[in-house]
Amino acid sequence: MNTDDDQKRLCEIPANAWYGKAPRFIVQNMENSYEARFETATGVGHTYRGAAAADSIINELNFKGDALREFIKEEQ
Repeated sequence: MNTDDDQKRLCEIPANAWYGKAPRFIVQNMENSYEARFETATGVGHTYRGAAAADSIINELNFKGDALREFIKEEQ
């Protein structure tokens, strides 16, 4: 059985990789204002059936992913 820390680590690895790529994509392909909007993106949190420690990581990815999708729509 995985502990909360194990679940958090499993989420952090791909989350950190995505966080490294998304801002670079924004800087290279969009206007400057999008970077700040991306960094401050928030939304309604959800509770998942996984470990509680992973909830905040999953929510943050959802918020940032939603923001990035919206930016791409605006740029089209």
